[in-house]
Amino acid sequence: MNNHILIVEDDEMVQKFVALHLQSDGFQVSTAGTGAEAFSALAEHEINLILLDLNLPDGDGLSIAHKV
Repeated sequence: MNNHILIVEDDEMVQKFVALHLQSDGFQVSTAGTGAEAFSALAEHEINLILLDLNLPDGDGLSIAHKV
């Protein structure tokens, strides 16, 4: 079983760059551009690690981390 990483990043280029490198290292990757999308991904998948941007369009990354 691969470790599943959720990338929460609103900059699409950064999101794709990080995802590409993690996938090439064998990780399963999901992405989200907002906190709401992150919570949807968490409800759908078993996530082992979250890479979380601190400045998101719909909230502060620290408050999202606190809710998780």
